[in-house]
Amino acid sequence: MPSEASFEGVWYSPQFEHMYLRQEGDTVRGVYAYKNGGTLKGTVQGNLLVFEWNDPGSKEQATRSMSGRGYLQVKRNDEGVLVLRGEWGYGEDRSGAGPWNAEWVREVDADDPSNLREMRDTARDER
Repeated sequence: MPSEASFEGVWYSPQFEHMYLRQEGDTVRGVYAYKNGGTLKGTVQGNLLVFEWNDPGSKEQATRSMSGRGYLQVKRNDEGVLVLRGEWGYGEDRSGAGPWNAEWVREVDADDPSNLREMRDTARDER
């Protein structure tokens, strides 16, 4: 794990947009903004987060729920910025569906969404 680093924070992912991750001990929980939003929950193992993700879908948009697994590794890029590098998969697979990368934006604030309902309310307010 890079010094003074954790998975907690607001991250921006080109694949999944803004992610709000909170870390308590070795457990990380979070939400991401992509489409209707989704959740992830995982366990930290050194500088690796092994997680499960869930996209509950939307009745209004006629999209079905999906879930899977993935992993993210926290490291510093050449400019010293914290980044996450990993993959995600469907079902029991931790890889194979695509990359999951992100760059650290800032610390999490108390006003940031901590669950899917709050994430959807935030997205609705921004429109």
